[in-house]
This record gives sequence, C-alpha cells and structure tokens, in this order.
Amino acid sequence: MKLTLNLQTFGKKNFRVAQYDDQTTVKKMVDSLLEVNYVPTLDNYIKLFSKEIVVVIHDDIVINGDSDNTLQQSNIVDGEYIYLLERSEYFKIGSMKLFIKPLDGNKFTLDNISCSQTIYSVAKLVSQRLMIPIESIRFIFAGNQLDFKKSVSNSSLQTESTLHLVLK
Repeated sequence: MKLTLNLQTFGKKNFRVAQYDDQTTVKKMVDSLLEVNYVPTLDNYIKLFSKEIVVVIHDDIVINGDSDNTLQQSNIVDGEYIYLLERSEYFKIGSMKLFIKPLDGNKFTLDNISCSQTIYSVAKLVSQRLMIPIESIRFIFAGNQLDFKKSVSNSSLQTESTLHLVLK
C-alpha cells in the first residue's frame, strides 16, 4: 500500500511530501532522501549515512535511520509527519522546561521536553495532567496559535517559554 508521508529534516522549516510503499524499509527511505540531498550534509561537506540519522514520528517514537524494519512494521501510517535528525543532534538536544498557563492563571511546568517533540505531544501531556480532551486544547505563544504538527524547536520555543492554554 502506498503511504503519503510529510517529511521534515533539521535545518528546514517546510515539510516535503513523499510517497513510499509500506513495505519499504526505514533504511531505504532514509537512503533515498540522502541521495537527493534532502538531508543536509554535516558541516556542509561530510556526507551523512543512514546509521547517522534518527527518524522521529508523530508521537516521539525514535527509530534508527538504518533500521531494516518496514514502514508498516515501524507503525508509520499514511499521512504521518516524520522528522529526520542527525543522531548526534538529536541526543545532544537535551531537554527543556515549558510553562503552561491556563485561563485560570495557575501556571504549571512541564519538564524534560525535547526540542524535537511535536506540539501535539506537549498537548498530550497537558491533556493527561489536566484530564481534558486533547481535541479541546490549543496553545498560544507570542500571539500565535501553535501548529500541533510542528516540533517545539520549529515553533520558536525555548526553555522556560510560556504557552497560553486556550480551550476550543
């Protein structure tokens, strides 16, 4: 079965839409992206290999770029948002602290948030903590509503940023 995937890599702001068969291995997908230079080279001159890439899917599941599992075995589904990161960058990113401020003004903290996490995964944590449906959550930062499909770093969030929680 053909899968349409939304791919984003470090250093790029926009997603690239690509189609792969669900029986394609993760390694083959990553290698094909390396071949067309979609994944930038390290320091602009050292070519990366699939073993140096990690694939992060929507719910912050990390898969090695050289995995021989198929996309189907890796639970990658049609329409998935996939982030490709250099392994060393992913593991040195570390974690940050975000402040969440609901309308009642009782600010609370989320610790150990990775820059590569999606806003959706942050919303999931808030949903679990406040016991409210994730569908009713939206975040405002710097006057703009955050896109659930974007990563924390692509949303211009830094450690100790305050997200205003607004219910739909």
